[in-house]
Amino acid sequence: MKVALVAPPYHSHEIGLGRSVRELAHGVARIGGCVEVLAHLPESVRASAANHGILVHHIRPQVGSGYAAPHAIRSHLRQHGGAYDLVHAHGYMTLPAVLAARGLYGRLVFSPRY
Repeated sequence: MKVALVAPPYHSHEIGLGRSVRELAHGVARIGGCVEVLAHLPESVRASAANHGILVHHIRPQVGSGYAAPHAIRSHLRQHGGAYDLVHAHGYMTLPAVLAARGLYGRLVFSPRY
């Protein structure tokens, strides 16, 4: 099974929502699933490619925003969405991009956390 987790900044994995996404990613990887995290990345943070077998795609935020532009996430899902069995979007900011690419990947789970 190949899972995409669309998430807030992954570097914030020690607190709140970032930690929840990290735990989900590691849980899927432990049972043999393939995990890719599509995460917002502030300009001040250096990107890392992989973390414990989890591929992390860092998406830079839109200028003047703390969040990645919805079109960047949508573009990634349009290009690679067919490879995912499940897309799990975390947080209300991810919903527009995920819905715009709907039909290009398997099932969708949305956790509307604020």
